[in-house]
Amino acid sequence: MSDRFVVLGLARSRCQWFSDLASWSSHAVAPIDYIKCLTPGEAQALIGSGRRLSAVLVDAAISGVDREFIALVASIGATTIVVADTSASRDWESLGCSAILRSDFTPAELVEALSRHAVPVDRSTRRATRSNVGPSPATTLAPLIGVAGAGGTGASTVAIALAQELGRDSSAPMVALADGARIADMAMYHDVGDVLPGLPELVEAHRVDQLDPDEVRRLLFPIQNRSYHLLLGQRRSRDAAAMRPHSILAAVEGLRRSFDFVVLDHDPDLDGEAETGSIDIEERHTLSRSTAKTADLILLVGRPGAKGVHDLIRLIDRYSDLGVPRERLVPIVNHAPKNPAQRMATARVIAELSSSPGTQDSALVAPLFLRSLRRVEELHRSAAPLPETFGKPVAHLSRKLLLERGPRRNTANEPVRVQEGELGLQDRHLGAGNRSARAAQRTADNPTPHRRSNSRRDVA
Repeated sequence: MSDRFVVLGLARSRCQWFSDLASWSSHAVAPIDYIKCLTPGEAQALIGSGRRLSAVLVDAAISGVDREFIALVASIGATTIVVADTSASRDWESLGCSAILRSDFTPAELVEALSRHAVPVDRSTRRATRSNVGPSPATTLAPLIGVAGAGGTGASTVAIALAQELGRDSSAPMVALADGARIADMAMYHDVGDVLPGLPELVEAHRVDQLDPDEVRRLLFPIQNRSYHLLLGQRRSRDAAAMRPHSILAAVEGLRRSFDFVVLDHDPDLDGEAETGSIDIEERHTLSRSTAKTADLILLVGRPGAKGVHDLIRLIDRYSDLGVPRERLVPIVNHAPKNPAQRMATARVIAELSSSPGTQDSALVAPLFLRSLRRVEELHRSAAPLPETFGKPVAHLSRKLLLERGPRRNTANEPVRVQEGELGLQDRHLGAGNRSARAAQRTADNPTPHRRSNSRRDVA
């Protein structure tokens, strides 16, 4: 048989099924090639070596198997199957596992699970394995509103005012205000008296399980006089190194499942591996980048004047380059002047500088102007409610845009249409003349102005 399942087993040495798999493989009881690993570190080294796998069977009782490990298995096209007793309490499916087997599973049950969730390795053609796991059921998530701005623009104050007015709505929704900044100041602004739990604890809890909404809410501080719940941020810069990317994404999703609105104050750090050549920098900016890619609205806060408008335009361009639709970017000019003529001039400059000539970008939302907040230091020091005149315009505009735009669709996993001949699979069997004709037809269908033609390349 040329097609066999390559299975990696990760368990304690005395597990009965761990030994049974080796016997089934050597005696051809099941069509599997079996590899033993005793520690997650050993399994990660083998996965990173390029060895093709169909599935990884892990013992539920072994330590070190978390969301990041399962994501690593999925990154090579393999699937994770957990072997657990009925008393297992962890929600393995929410972590990304494809199936759960009892510890006394039979060869037939193993083959059935592999046939349903994994793909065998074809020895003759050496094809890489691909997981055939269907998408998880759609879950209704609360709107996520990101707030970002350069230092000194008052972005954190805008986030506080927005969360306060959303929480004061007559329908009494539950609003979460999360501090996702690298230098977290929300604990100081609210004078909570404690520094934990916070974002690191929420991320760590989602590394090994999916929390229920009640458990998520227990990690936040209720701010009664401002009508929202507060999630504290990082306490030290090294906390960012301990928070892994997939766990961060799961933590934000946990917040959205537990509240009616989530307001995330974050830094506009969007540089990734493509811009810097460093995967470490991209992982460090996971929270900001994922917020830009999934948030229903992004509020970008700036200040008036040449420098303030310049920083605001730069933020708009950076978020647009990352793929954020322009209709979901909301420029906010804090400390705006009273003069209507000056406001109109600022709005005109933002509209002109943020538009790209020769493109059909969607229209940018008109900037919202906010007056300077009086006694802001005293309000932050005493954690008193902010004036309604400051937060109501932001909350009203946010609600209006959420109703008009609707929830943001995640297009990361949607298939992309490929034109005939783009992959070069059919052109191999065609002559040079036919290939030139197809290339000319594609050029006619998708004209690309400003492209320099090269006769040799176009013909070949």
